[in-house]
Amino acid sequence: MSSRLPVDLSVLEKETRAVQLKTEGYSYDDIAVAVGYSNRSAAHKAVVRALNRRPAESVDQMREVEGLRLEGMNQTLAEIINSEAASFDEKIKAINAAVRVSESIAKLFGLYAPIKTETSNTGTIEVVFSAALAPQRHGMQAATLEIDEPDLL
Repeated sequence: MSSRLPVDLSVLEKETRAVQLKTEGYSYDDIAVAVGYSNRSAAHKAVVRALNRRPAESVDQMREVEGLRLEGMNQTLAEIINSEAASFDEKIKAINAAVRVSESIAKLFGLYAPIKTETSNTGTIEVVFSAALAPQRHGMQAATLEIDEPDLL
C-alpha cells in the first residue's frame, strides 16, 4: 500500500487544464483566471506540480516540459528584477540567474547548434551558426580554424 495520500481529482483536473493552457501559450495570469487560481504564482505552481508528476513520453515532450519550467523560472526572476521591494544586490543576482536560464533555453532549443560545417582540402573548417548568433552581431570577430595537417580532416 502506498504511503502517499491520493490527490483530489478536482485538483488533478485543474492542474491538467493549467498545463494544457500553458502549452497553448496562455500566460499564468490568464491561466489563473480561467482555471480558478488566486493568482499567477498559484497557476505556475500548479503547472510545475503537474509536470513533475507525469513522466515525459518523448524527447519533444521533455523539451516542452523543460521549456515550461525554465519559462517559469524566468517569470519569477523577472518579478524580482522589476520589484520595487528587491534590493540592488537581489536584482543583480536575479539578472545573472536570468542570463543563465536564457542560456539554458537557447541550448535546449538548439539555438547554439551550427547550421552547417564545411571542411576543405586546404585544412580550413568553416562553421556557420544561425544569423542570430553571428559573432559580428555581438561585437565579436568571426573565426576560422586552420589545421596544418589536412589528413586529420
